[in-house]
Amino acid sequence: MDDSEDRQDSDDSAADIRVEPATSERWVDVLRLAGERGFTSGCWCMWWRVTNQQFTDQPAEDRRTALEALVQDGAQPGLVAYVGDEPVGWVAVAPRGE
Repeated sequence: MDDSEDRQDSDDSAADIRVEPATSERWVDVLRLAGERGFTSGCWCMWWRVTNQQFTDQPAEDRRTALEALVQDGAQPGLVAYVGDEPVGWVAVAPRGE
């Protein structure tokens, strides 16, 4: 197999991925991706949104609630990647001011 065949395979699978903003309608998918631990460390992607002291003092469940509140209030604090209807990836993104 030459490099062009490798790229072709890669391009085909990338075409199946769709990326959508994390909205209230997709909250269940965010939860599914976060798992029980809240994205491995329990951060719930709130590290950049609060001070170090707030983060340290806040239990993981409160960070989850804070992320959910952002989503339910109409903010789109991240993106969810899908293959078909299956959520397969998450990334937190926001304007610097947030």
